[in-house]
Amino acid sequence: MKTFVYLIATLNASFLDYDFSHASPEQFKRETNRHMVMNEINTTLSGVVSNYNTEIKDRLWSSVDVEVDLDSCEIYSYVPNLTSDPFTEAGIIWSFNYFFYGKTAGAARAGRGPNQAG
Repeated sequence: MKTFVYLIATLNASFLDYDFSHASPEQFKRETNRHMVMNEINTTLSGVVSNYNTEIKDRLWSSVDVEVDLDSCEIYSYVPNLTSDPFTEAGIIWSFNYFFYGKTAGAARAGRGPNQAG
């Protein structure tokens, strides 16, 4: 339950115009394969950021590792319903929602990637 509270607090702090207090624990899924999550993020970002693989990817994961220790953190995906997601507005063509939760640091870091058409 403590982890769920951290995740909701992180959402509320990240998106001040939205209230996530009605989110349910069922909307969060613990991801068990860190490499699959990282691959999904890498694949998505490399398709939309021209220099992602050559200049950004290693720095991104090094920074995340410093903050939450990738080897020991827990990763959660957030699957919002249509009424509670700030990125369900018209023109959004993809998004992902991951939280890297470092239990030893007591920190949840949100990783969210929206892409808007046009």
